[in-house]
Amino acid sequence: MAEATQNQDGSQEFSLPIDIMTLLKALLRKKWWILLCILLAGALGVGAALQLGTQSFEAVTVLYYQPVTSSLSDQFMVSQSTGAGTSLSYQQGSQLTKREDSTISLSTLVNMVEITPNFERLRTELDLPMTFEQLGSSISVSTARNTNLMLIKASSSDREKAALIANKIRDVFLDSIQTITMGELREQMNNLDVQLAVVGQEIEMSTTEFREFLQLYDLEDVDLENTPYAQQLLSASMELEKNTSLVRVYTMEIEKINQIIADTNKLMANESESTGNSLTQDDVVVQIKVLQDQIGELRTSEVNSLMIQQEEDLYRIAQEEYANGVIGRAELTTAQYRYEIAVAQYAGTTDIDFIRNQIELLRNTDVVGYGESLSYATYLKDLRLKRVDAELRLLAANEAYETSMRLVTSLEQALEGYPEKLQQYTTLKGKIASLRAEQRGLEKMQAQTKIALDQGYSDFMIISDALPPVYPVGSNKKIIAIAVAFLVFTTGFLIIFLLVFFEKRLRSPGEAAIKIRQRITTVLPAYRRRDEVFPGEQRESIFIEQFRQLARTVRSKYHEPGAAFLIASTVSGEEKTLVTINLAAVLGRQDERVLILDGQVRKTTADTKYSEIMFPEDVSDERFGLGEYLSYMASDLDEIVYHTVLSGVDLIPIKHDAIIPDLLQSARMRELVEELKSHYSVILIEAPPVESSVDAEILAQYCDAVVYVVAGKGAAASRIRASIKRIKTTSADLCAVVLTGIQKDFL
Repeated sequence: MAEATQNQDGSQEFSLPIDIMTLLKALLRKKWWILLCILLAGALGVGAALQLGTQSFEAVTVLYYQPVTSSLSDQFMVSQSTGAGTSLSYQQGSQLTKREDSTISLSTLVNMVEITPNFERLRTELDLPMTFEQLGSSISVSTARNTNLMLIKASSSDREKAALIANKIRDVFLDSIQTITMGELREQMNNLDVQLAVVGQEIEMSTTEFREFLQLYDLEDVDLENTPYAQQLLSASMELEKNTSLVRVYTMEIEKINQIIADTNKLMANESESTGNSLTQDDVVVQIKVLQDQIGELRTSEVNSLMIQQEEDLYRIAQEEYANGVIGRAELTTAQYRYEIAVAQYAGTTDIDFIRNQIELLRNTDVVGYGESLSYATYLKDLRLKRVDAELRLLAANEAYETSMRLVTSLEQALEGYPEKLQQYTTLKGKIASLRAEQRGLEKMQAQTKIALDQGYSDFMIISDALPPVYPVGSNKKIIAIAVAFLVFTTGFLIIFLLVFFEKRLRSPGEAAIKIRQRITTVLPAYRRRDEVFPGEQRESIFIEQFRQLARTVRSKYHEPGAAFLIASTVSGEEKTLVTINLAAVLGRQDERVLILDGQVRKTTADTKYSEIMFPEDVSDERFGLGEYLSYMASDLDEIVYHTVLSGVDLIPIKHDAIIPDLLQSARMRELVEELKSHYSVILIEAPPVESSVDAEILAQYCDAVVYVVAGKGAAASRIRASIKRIKTTSADLCAVVLTGIQKDFL
């Protein structure tokens, strides 16, 4: 969670409780442990896959579906004559004997593979230690799209077993389907035998009925089929209709001409004179009257030409021969038909042609009259000739009408009862033909069904057997290996991450600033050799640049002569002495008069580290230190102040035994500090650990500011924050925080 820190100006700043870069660098420092986790995770993943993983092989067998009924059709064609050279063809049968399950779809058969009896037989024959649910999950059946192909697939961890299961479940399925098919074919054979017996009886009954029909009407099989009366009656009826229309038209034309002639006679008067060989109007009228009389005689005359007499004699002879049994009814009917056609064709044609020639001569003859009456006479002659011509056409139309009427009457008499006979004849004969065709179709089906039974036909054909697959279609080894490796690596990495995340040490300046909530002024990397970090008479510390910056920082804020700085830390071992000596050495080289006051009054001489900068003779003599001065065993500064090997730096050490801490609050201690400030420009007081005693807080009241030292491997951040909080309750300011012992990887 983010934490709020309060800046020196009182504002709050929100930040994470850990420095991200420090965390990443810390993880990077654990790279070998992470690599070890990866190797361990990989090894455990592979081992788990080998021990726990399984592979899945899939074998496929293919069947082609073609129902037996598709090759046993009972449909056949029946051809039946309907008379007059016409035949009718139609379909018979229409799957009358189809199997009850012939409409079963391939999808239904797919479901029949995975039924419990098939699984039970499969498990028994192969001795499989599997439940029905396991068999169902290992066997799958499907169809290829838009085809009749069935695919049976079996999966197993053993490639040979997969092929064996696929082929066996296929054989079990085919056996069950074969049993059903053979039973249905045997039932179909029994049905065909019964149907053939029934059809045979119907054929015998229909044949007997047909023979009785022929005997009843004294007919042969071909009599009704060859009779031409029906077609001739149709032709004659059409001709009668035509002649009736002509008679009606010619009658109307004559009536119209008579009306026009009557109107013209009223306009003509007094036509009498004639000249030369031309005919007068009266002569034309007389000749036209003669022609009209001849037309009337033709209407009442008898038809008795040579052609008619010849056909009549032939018809009489045919009647005699039919009575004697020489010819049949068909020949007699043909002779009668030819006679009636002759009567209609040769009646009155000679006289009608003569009258037409006479009318044409009158048309070409000139008619003479008087003056203006001449044009009327010519017009009247034309009208009368047209009337004669129309009467002549009417005569021919009446004769044709009478002839057609006689022919239609004769044919109707001959065809009396013919449609009923023909319909009954056609029905009986068609029934016999249909039954015989059905008999042939059933016999064909019987033969096909017998072949199917004998040869053991099946609805399925095996396209390919299932072979042991070469490569697996699926394996959980990879999944197990990945899962175990991931779990092991995640666990190891999580442990490393948690150790890094909850690390109590201060590993970097950024992390230290976040955890102790103070800005870091100076950072000192970790070191290996002490002689490199402590300055001497002839050597410089490797941290001289860091302390120059620190000296500049503290002196820029407190530049008055006699400034006193407390060097404090939370616990011991955080390099306070190192900071104090190096800071004093830098300030001494800057022409400052520096005094180091060792305020760790609870220590003995053997505990102090300042012997490294003291002259050898000063370490071993019997001179006094701070404790002796506060105890009044020494009365002068010269007795407790030691010169060091560092230029411009003096020291008041702890000599002999530890002293009572209460003396730090004595008047003599205050007098000592005031006197030292008058002699030195900078006073550095090293305090005891803040957490373990109140000495640091007591010494802080004599100082202007505090330089707080924090070690990366020292106290926890919470303890450091508590110690700094105690220091801040004093009058001294916290002017700098020095972080020590930081690994170079975190800088």
